[in-house]
Amino acid sequence: MAVAASAATLLAEWLVTGVGVTTLTSTEGEAKVLLADSVPLLGEISVTCTAKFDGSVGANGEDEITEVLNASAVAVTLTKPLIPPECKTQKTCEEASIKVSPELLPWHTNLALEEASGLFIDQATSEAGYNVICKAFGLTEEDECIAAVGSSGKVSNGATDVLLEGELSPRATCTFTKEKSGIVVFESGLTATLTGTLTVSE
Repeated sequence: MAVAASAATLLAEWLVTGVGVTTLTSTEGEAKVLLADSVPLLGEISVTCTAKFDGSVGANGEDEITEVLNASAVAVTLTKPLIPPECKTQKTCEEASIKVSPELLPWHTNLALEEASGLFIDQATSEAGYNVICKAFGLTEEDECIAAVGSSGKVSNGATDVLLEGELSPRATCTFTKEKSGIVVFESGLTATLTGTLTVSE
């Protein structure tokens, strides 16, 4: 049974094969993410990346991402970033120069149900960060962006997994512009690791 999370949302829960999750349960997934920063007077720097990730779900809708992995299942870090072909340029960045890495792991979120819309959302309960390096505007630029607590995306049940998608709001705060200019648009699938079918419910 969901309980009040705030005036606008109710706590929701994760289920594995129809049974509510009461202890941390390992999860894995794969995501496609657009990372963009709108730079005043210059234009937009943007890349898309695909990556795998490991984490867990728990009681009362809690969930987290603990590791981001490349196609070879190696953990992605600042010294071992995602690079082409897993990352591609969208605007401005020279593709061969792209390096993308996560920061502030683990990323903690909490599943909730919006009362007004009836939609499930996953709300950030901790800050989440990422770093993008690429050659743009004739120089190699580094942009560190931090997404705030409260950012959220839409969650729904797929045929065999849970789908997460959306654009984070509010936008991330980035060092390149020193503004809330970081755009994060994502779509991913999430499954329980070897334990059954993962779904979401009220």
